[in-house]
Amino acid sequence: MATTVIINFDGMFVSNVNGQSLEKESKGSIVFKDPELKAELVVSGLEFPTSLAFIEKDDFLILEKETGLVKRVTDRKISEPLLQLNVNGKDERGLLGIDIYKKKYSTGFEIIYVYLSYVECESKEACKNKVVRYELDTANNKLIYPKNIFSVESFPDDSHIGGILKVGPDGNVYVTVGDFHGTKFTPIYETQAQNFENGVSPDGRSGILRVSPDGDPISNGILGEEYPINLYFAYGIRNSFGIDFDPLTGYLWDTENGPDYGDEINLVEPGFNSGSVKIFGQFNSNKKYQFHNMGQSKIEKGPFGLVTFNGKGKYSEPELSWQDTVAPTAVTFLDSNALGNNYRYDMFVSNANGGKIYHFDLSQDRKQLVLKDVLADKVVDSNSEEDSITFAEGFTLITDLEMNPYDGSLYVVSLDNRGSGEGSVYKIVSTSPPDPIKDPASPKNTIKFPSGIESRQGEQLKNLQDQNTTNNKTKDNNEFTICNKLNSFVNILSDTWMNKKIEDEQVMYLVPQVKELMFEARCID
Repeated sequence: MATTVIINFDGMFVSNVNGQSLEKESKGSIVFKDPELKAELVVSGLEFPTSLAFIEKDDFLILEKETGLVKRVTDRKISEPLLQLNVNGKDERGLLGIDIYKKKYSTGFEIIYVYLSYVECESKEACKNKVVRYELDTANNKLIYPKNIFSVESFPDDSHIGGILKVGPDGNVYVTVGDFHGTKFTPIYETQAQNFENGVSPDGRSGILRVSPDGDPISNGILGEEYPINLYFAYGIRNSFGIDFDPLTGYLWDTENGPDYGDEINLVEPGFNSGSVKIFGQFNSNKKYQFHNMGQSKIEKGPFGLVTFNGKGKYSEPELSWQDTVAPTAVTFLDSNALGNNYRYDMFVSNANGGKIYHFDLSQDRKQLVLKDVLADKVVDSNSEEDSITFAEGFTLITDLEMNPYDGSLYVVSLDNRGSGEGSVYKIVSTSPPDPIKDPASPKNTIKFPSGIESRQGEQLKNLQDQNTTNNKTKDNNEFTICNKLNSFVNILSDTWMNKKIEDEQVMYLVPQVKELMFEARCID
């Protein structure tokens, strides 16, 4: 049987344990399936920590759900809080989500933007999910210049809040909003975004919303032009505690919580409909839900009676679901080999039910999880199937899972005690790490940037002939606009990588550069 490693909550390495299954040996122990991994305690004594975001390698901000405090941890020491917000922390409300975006200017000037997601209540019945952007004043260790980016009425319930946010590779802000448990109260809270075809227009709940860095809608929206439907990137989402972008493709993935079954991992493409409140988990395998509402939609003719917004929304089944609830929380990708080459570019998902971390390889096109044998049906419905994807357990209740972009390690935000809410941050490291991967030099004899466009390294790269459309084969690149050149480059880069004619290192070198160039050139909003 596999060798496992036991790590006590003080983060100290204890021992290798041979011949044991992946089960906690004692209360308060963290267990890894891989014997070469261990957890180090970074900081403890936090009050219900929810999310963290990195400023530098050993420098991050972390949120406390109910105190409303934004704390800074530098070299494993907590400094004075940067900010305290007046949040409502009842049930799933509170200070919930954070991400950091560094805006660099050609003069060398840099602004560090900090986006926060939280629930604020003026009265018992006047609560809002809010996203506010701040600037980090590094000299005085404060968050300053608040700018409201987005808000939605957080009513009628204090559960199914969502509140997780990410700044995407396009520079836009993505935030999860749950359904606020509205369907158990009155039909006034039943919206089309929850797949009630006769429901009221979407009001911001039950989706993943996308806004510009300044809080504006993106173009005319995906599902419609009217506010707030023009903010929806995805809908039909009951509640989500995790989103992240694949570093190789830019695809968005999420985790979703079902009722007492049907938890999900999803690939979230623009206009994605997750199916709530009509479908949870795999439609064909779900034995607990009575599909009495599942007749064909009379208005929009969506599958299983789902709302499609005149064909602009599309349902797809989850890439993985659980028959019994595990309460998945964060999802993240490991854009490094810090834990070993076999984990590089893989997906990790945490949960609240047992503090587990799951590990997944992805298919070649990065649109599916690699699930074999008994998991080929994409449903986890036994303990053995659960064990086959379990990477670690024993973190009690995980609220966040993040890769440190400065050293490639994996950080875990965990509640050590469910009752008191006391929490800690751990760093997962390898006891025998491989040599770190260095950024490759500008690839030679391979894909080049279009002429007239500089890379992030300031190199003027050679001309790139458009190879993507037959109509333009004979045109010189100089006849294309910058955006056309960059879009052509992205297509060629993707095709070349899919055909294995370019190494992963080269993709990782080029993709962030071209994405930032597209954002700066306003090719993407």
